[in-house]
Amino acid sequence: MIIGVDAQAAAAKKRTGVENMTRELIHALLDIDQKNSYFLYSNLPLKLDKEYKNVQILHKQKKRFWHRTYLPAMIDITKPDVFIEPSYMLPKNAPANSIIFVLDLASKLYPKAYSLKQRIILNQAFKSALRAKEIVFISKSTQDDFNKYYPGFPKKQEHVIYPGVADTSSCHDVKVTTHHKKYILYVGRIEDKKNIKNLIEAFALAKVKYSIDQQLVLAGKPGYGYNSIIKEIVSQPLEIQKEIQELGYVNDKELACLYKNADLFVYPSIYEGFGMPILEAFSYDLPVACAKISSMPEAAGGAAIYFDPNSTIDIAKSMTRPLEDKSLREELIKKGQEQLKKFSWSKAAKELLDIINKANS
Repeated sequence: MIIGVDAQAAAAKKRTGVENMTRELIHALLDIDQKNSYFLYSNLPLKLDKEYKNVQILHKQKKRFWHRTYLPAMIDITKPDVFIEPSYMLPKNAPANSIIFVLDLASKLYPKAYSLKQRIILNQAFKSALRAKEIVFISKSTQDDFNKYYPGFPKKQEHVIYPGVADTSSCHDVKVTTHHKKYILYVGRIEDKKNIKNLIEAFALAKVKYSIDQQLVLAGKPGYGYNSIIKEIVSQPLEIQKEIQELGYVNDKELACLYKNADLFVYPSIYEGFGMPILEAFSYDLPVACAKISSMPEAAGGAAIYFDPNSTIDIAKSMTRPLEDKSLREELIKKGQEQLKKFSWSKAAKELLDIINKANS
């Protein structure tokens, strides 16, 4: 069987959630499948972590119209039996035996957190999923959301595959500016739908009302609404502003250091397709406080302190508890390690290979 994969996300130089997911899943799939032949299509140079005899990388470095023009041309040349789209929309000439991943429906549920252009593109991607033979969701919550907006797709052709978590990275010889203080960590885009404004207000409340010692460290690329979030930070009293560190994008080694040295991981997002940073925090023995909404309970299970993301008081209390209660902190870390055992890229790859075989039958 010839399997084609849109691997452009895996080739990104600055990888975050979807890019890391695509790369990890490709590696895990190739590790368990030496029988089938793979074509990886990319608009950027793609270097895998090791060599695979059954893989060919097709690279056409074009920034514009790559997905509309050059990817379809590669598909026509290679004629895959099954095509996998892990991160975008199905190209116009995708074979009938196509598999597409739907990662979240945030643009439908929270349209104000997206630009008009983003909403149009994402709507096209969702509609293209209806042409696929099989749809993969990364959480049951995302599957339910998709079926609300696009009912009628055969349930037997829908699948949930949970992401895994990469091996814990070393952070030796990497310096990350956190003013050498204890800190609470947030990892993700700095954008409206991540609920950063409420997090900032909750942090200010925790500093004043509960006298916590920690800073708040925000690690992630700017997203939609970034400027208003910066305004929220500078609107705080000067003593609070000094305790908020906004680092921007950090690489894998820097991120490993941030996780390793934090006191708490907080995830206040109003919506997530899954919430991979929750698993990353667990892998570094970090207690987690997160919103009890959308897919996050699927990721965190019983291993997190949950809060109402719309209540700054609830967020502040939930962040404070594991910082003040040592036994609670240790309990959360232990539960996090147990929860982590439920997820792996190897498991995800085996499930995907079953779907590939099903699509080609």
